[in-house]
Order: sequence, then structure tokens, then C-alpha cells
Amino acid sequence: MKKMIFLIAALVMLAASPMGAQTFYDMELGGSVQCTHQFRDRGFVNVGADLRATLPVAEWSRLRALVGVNGFVPNGFDRYGYGMVGITAEALPFYVFGDFGLSCNPSGSHTIGLAFDAGVGLAFAITDRWRLYSELAIDRINSGKLWQSTSSVKAGAMYRL
Repeated sequence: MKKMIFLIAALVMLAASPMGAQTFYDMELGGSVQCTHQFRDRGFVNVGADLRATLPVAEWSRLRALVGVNGFVPNGFDRYGYGMVGITAEALPFYVFGDFGLSCNPSGSHTIGLAFDAGVGLAFAITDRWRLYSELAIDRINSGKLWQSTSSVKAGAMYRL
């Protein structure tokens, strides 16, 4: 587990570090609201949110870092927080993404576990600094020996610094 935490810390530092002469030029900050549904529970739906930062590394790719909660309503839904870093591959306005990190699930057998997610997104620039996006994602989180999946639909906005 210590090696995993070190690896995630290294990925976060990589995502936040300047790329050569490029500093945080074109870095974007934003967030989204999400509607989530867990596959093991029939009918349980919840509402969550995330905050994110992205940094372009190529004309068609970005590094991204996210922190969020998959659900706020206590309705039997297994709610957890997460922190992940990942990358996108873009063919504007569409993109695909994959993220890796840790989840924090106080109701699980182990509070800290691994977290992965992947999905597709659609983004539109509305001004030279603001961008709206929507994502369809599925994540996989770990709590001890239990793995669970949550699907989500997200809608949010990003502001370019």
C-alpha cells in the first residue's frame, strides 16, 4: 500500500509540474455535478460533484487531476470520495479519458482503496476562456476485497487561466 501511495503522489506531482519551458499556461480549473448509479444496487441514484484541473501536454492530449464525491444523499447508495490523475486523448469536440487514484470509503471494510475510471466526453468552448463539457464515465473502486462499479453522467465548466 505504501508503494501505491508513493506512485499516486508521483503521478500528482507529474500532473502539476511544468512541462519543460511550459509553465501553467493554458491550465484549466473547473468542476462538475454528476448523476451516479451503482451496478450492484437496483434503482439507487445519487448526485455528486467533482473539482478538476487540466494541463495540455500536446495539441490532442491533456493531463488531468480530479477530486470528488460520488454521492451526497444518504439513500442506501455507497458513497465515497476520490482523488485521481489521468490523461485525455482529444479529437475535438470529443475526447476519451482514463484516470487512476485512491478512493476514501468510510463505510467500506478498508477506508482507503484503489480507484480507476474511464469514459468519453464532449466539450465546447463558449468563450476564449470558458469551456462547457459533459462526460459519461464508469469507475471501479476497491474496499478490501470488494470491488464495485459506478456509472455517472457529468456536466461541468472549465476556466482557462
